[in-house]
Amino acid sequence: MYMSAKNHHRLGCALEAQGQTADALNAFYAARCFNADHPEICSAITRLEVLHPRSPAINEDEAPGSDGVATAREDCERFRLRANAAFKAGRLKEARKLYTRALSRAEEACGPSSCAVADAKARLLANRCLVALALDDFTDALRDAQGAVDAAPGWPKAHFRLGTVLLQKKQHVDAYASFKRASHLDPTNAELNAACRRARAVMLGEAEATEGEATNAEATEASPSPPTRSSTPETPVPESSGQGSLVEPKHALEQSDSALKLTIWLPEGAGPSEIDLQLSSSALRLRGVGLTLELLLPRRVRDEAATAAFSKRRGTLTLTMPIEEREGGVLV
Repeated sequence: MYMSAKNHHRLGCALEAQGQTADALNAFYAARCFNADHPEICSAITRLEVLHPRSPAINEDEAPGSDGVATAREDCERFRLRANAAFKAGRLKEARKLYTRALSRAEEACGPSSCAVADAKARLLANRCLVALALDDFTDALRDAQGAVDAAPGWPKAHFRLGTVLLQKKQHVDAYASFKRASHLDPTNAELNAACRRARAVMLGEAEATEGEATNAEATEASPSPPTRSSTPETPVPESSGQGSLVEPKHALEQSDSALKLTIWLPEGAGPSEIDLQLSSSALRLRGVGLTLELLLPRRVRDEAATAAFSKRRGTLTLTMPIEEREGGVLV
């Protein structure tokens, strides 16, 4: 069962009321893993640490030792916070290593509470998955997302992360199923519901394209054989004026501390007036001139502040999307 910071806090309060102060302190520590700045949690830890002092913190550059649950908890939390900071600064490989180090201490850090261990692992795996997505490492991203779901199957964010990876891997049916589970677990979450609708639209669009191809194949098989070359007049064949099948344009997504920058290479002669671009805080959709592009963004952006620049010489459309600054970002 997935336990939130609120549930850990309530457990700690109940244990403290029964005089089980050591166990209460462990519960408050677990709550702090998910909400480090909550005043009541911090106050409870300060109060109980007088009765149960923590072990001295080790140097950040030293390998974590085996000094007990308190030291493991400090190691885990320190590595997690450093990983968050590295991710926000764009130091992705460093962030992945630090999340891995935090995971290596999670089980010992949470003591005997299996629920706390599962919750901590799920959050760290979900964050490491986000790093892997930013590195375009979909294999590791999928493994971490599935691990987060296995650890906390009742946590909507884990299913959302899995759906995001599956969508990037073009596994649209499975992605829709994951988003659907996430929205069922948190029906009022607008972000989850929007992701579910987008995945469904992509899935249905893919199914329609497949059905269209099958219909065309059947029609070709049923049609009579074309006339032989000797009976066909030598007349020029006019070029097709239709748009044809949509293709995904070449594109590159860069990330800095403050913004995402997306460069899209357009077909020769195409310009912004022929492009239908839709941008939200978490996704982008482009249509036009035989093109289609759908992206789930690795960071939430301020879509209302995004700017676009078109280079006729290079044939590129460049979008600059300021990253949304909020407590905790997209990390969990």
